[in-house]
Amino acid sequence: MRQGSNPLVRRDTTVTYCGTVLSSGCESNTCQTYTGAPTCLRTPNVACAISTSNVLFCRGVACDGDCTPFIPCRLQGSNGVCVVPQTQSILVLS
Repeated sequence: MRQGSNPLVRRDTTVTYCGTVLSSGCESNTCQTYTGAPTCLRTPNVACAISTSNVLFCRGVACDGDCTPFIPCRLQGSNGVCVVPQTQSILVLS
């Protein structure tokens, strides 16, 4: 085990999601950020997002329906954002 690494410590995920995509990235005026443990976030009309770990972008409102992973992102925008049109919920994984 690496020094300073503790596998028993929960590592929170931070995901920032926005309603508008610009050529320079996500429009910051429409963004929200979640930091925490695994959960299902209701995120109607999300257009782009970025996360510190893998999450699933889902078209259903309850983290169901067609879900696509952040890693690998199907459509990469600028500044590392993932363009995720029609996302209605985000499943934060462990």
